[in-house]
Formats: sequence, C-alpha cells, structure tokens
Amino acid sequence: MGKCKITQVLQHSKHATNPILIGWDPGMLKDEMMPSAVCTLQKEPGSTGCSSIQVNLGQGAQGVVYEGNIDTKPLCRTFIAIRSKNKKKPTHSKVKLYEASSTLLVEQQAKTAPQTTFGDIDRMDKFYKVFGSKKGFRQHETMKKMNIVKGNVREKLRESLVMAKTEEEENEDNSESIASSFHSILPPCNRNAAVKEDVYTVDSIIPEYIMLELEEDAQFVADCLKKSTPLSEEDYSSFFINNVSAIVKSSVVKIEPDDLKQRVKLLIFCELLLKLINSKRDLERAKFTLIAKLPSTNQYILDNYARLDGARRVLSRESQDKVLCHVIILTVLACCYVFNVQTLCSSAPFSAEKLAPMLQLVGLTPAPNSDRRLYVMKTPLPPLPSGGGAKRGGVGMKRKRN
Repeated sequence: MGKCKITQVLQHSKHATNPILIGWDPGMLKDEMMPSAVCTLQKEPGSTGCSSIQVNLGQGAQGVVYEGNIDTKPLCRTFIAIRSKNKKKPTHSKVKLYEASSTLLVEQQAKTAPQTTFGDIDRMDKFYKVFGSKKGFRQHETMKKMNIVKGNVREKLRESLVMAKTEEEENEDNSESIASSFHSILPPCNRNAAVKEDVYTVDSIIPEYIMLELEEDAQFVADCLKKSTPLSEEDYSSFFINNVSAIVKSSVVKIEPDDLKQRVKLLIFCELLLKLINSKRDLERAKFTLIAKLPSTNQYILDNYARLDGARRVLSRESQDKVLCHVIILTVLACCYVFNVQTLCSSAPFSAEKLAPMLQLVGLTPAPNSDRRLYVMKTPLPPLPSGGGAKRGGVGMKRKRN
C-alpha cells in the first residue's frame, strides 16, 4: 500500500464535485478536514492502476471515512488528485474508470465523449498547473490552443451568417426602406398631379400659427418693397434678397399685397432654415436660439428639423437633407415654380453639382438654355430616384458636404 497525503482540493466547477474523492457521501470534504486527510491506494500487481481506495481523516480505524473496490463501488470512479510524498511533485492516481461528474480526465468511448467547451478548458487550467504531469499539461495547452482557433473560426462564421441574413432581410424590404427614407425628407406631395399647384402645399410644411407669427416681418419687407427701400444685407442673406427681387421682377402684372406677403413668409421661413444649417456647430449649446423674436417659429424649427441626442440637439445628415428639400420646395412655391441654384449656393455651404440630386428628388428639371442655373417644375413629376435615401446610401448620402 502506498500512502499519499492530500495537500489541496481544487474545485473546477461551482456545481460539480471537487476533483478528489469527496463524493462518498452527498456532502463534500470540509476545508478544516483537508490537512489530516490521507488517501491509501492499493495497486494491481504489475500495473500502475489501482484496484481499491481507502481515505483516512485521522489515525486508526476510527479515522477511516471511505474504502471500496474500484470494480464494485461506483463512488471510486472519481478522479483523485494527490501529491506524492516521495516525488514531491504533482501527479494523479491511475484510476481506470473516470465517469463521475467531477472528473476532469474521462476515459470513455469516442462516440459518447462530450465536446470540450471553453468553460471546461478554463476550469482545467489551475488544476493542471498544480496536479498535472508535464505531458498532461502539454496536451492540455495544445487542446486549449486548438479550441481557441476553432472557436475563432466558428465565431467568424457565425458573424458572417448573421451579416448575410441581415443583408438578405434588408434586400427583402428594400423598397419599403427607400420609401420610408424619402417620406422622412419630403413633405406630402402628389407626384402624379396634372398641375403644379396640386403637387406641394404650404400647410404641409408650415402650419398656420407659424404663418401668423411671420406676419409682422413679412409686412416690414412688403413696406420696404413698396417704398423701394433696399433690404439690409446685415439683416437678410443674399438668398432672401435675390429671391424677393426675383418675385417682383418676374411678375407680369402687379402682385396683390396679400399674395406678396404670403410669398415673403415662405422666404423668411427658408431664411431661418438656412440659418439653422449655418449654425449647426452652435446648435449643440443648451440655450441655442435661432430667432428670439419669433419664439413659436424658433421652437417649431428646432423640434422638427434638429434631432435630439441626449440633452443636446444635433443636425444629422438626414436632417440637413430635409432642410434643403423644404427650402427648395418653399422657394419654388414663392417664386412661381422657378428655382435659381446660385441664390441658394450663395447662402449655404453647397455647390450646384452637389445640390443636383436633391433637386431631382424634389422633382425639378433644368430649364432650357439656362446653363443649369435655373430649374423648373414640370408636371407630372418624375418618379423618385432608386437606391435609397439618406439612410441607405442613396441620393442623400451621395451628396457630399463642402
């Protein structure tokens, strides 16, 4: 009989039994009992395996807590980790049957052998460093590396499958996504309308209470036009001044005062939208105000054209696309369905080439003999461009920023 003192008990799982003969009873070996635990192994003649096991906690027959024959006692079929008193190095006993749930080394047929998981390998690390032989430790390290490589490949394949499935789902509802993207940018419109007046409406962009708040400013501009007083370039952008001048010059007959004020209101609203684009860096400030003297208009524009990101407002790319679309549409409604690209480029950080996709989205086409400076609306409008909107890499995404 060879005797080996138990010096440490390693628990490789929170739910499994410790890997040292502590399964003789439903309980477990207590920590205070470990220093006096002695495991006696009966080896088979001419073999390194063991035929019987005896565990003592103390001296004499009173200290025997377990003994049994491996062939007849299932509780012996547990992996016993021991430290040899003679060799002074970690080793383990050569028990033939390792079938208990607490085993780390399993001798079973290949068809019933469970697959090793990463959790099993991690739980084995400490055990092999303390009790494993050099050969066993090398085998464990090799197995660990192989499983890590296999796990990485498996993870990449899983990611590829998820990406492929996502792309397939996106392709299936691509048309719905495109429509959703365009509807978030464009106001309600009738692209099949036979007359221009039925395509876009002012109240789909500017509510009535905002139009009422703009009355005083529009009256001031109308009075300046009536008195032939030039508009101050400090108070108004070149976009606003040029378009107001174009309204007056393009009219064959005298414009009615109320009609003129309505058109000026649209241009004032466009002026504020362009100011929003030019102030997008200041927009993140908590107390940012677009125009203090028009509180309702100020709040309406911030709520409908700037996106909330936590406690601050930001002007996303989609929001900028929406602003430009609405500026173009309102300008077209104010200027008798003619749009001058250069007037917008003079007051916004965009070139005519980069605005072309947005003009197409709105439904404008270049006017004949205008050197692509003037765009007009012809009914019915052409169909919406394919390929997605600002979210899907379509018209909105292709238009680069200066």
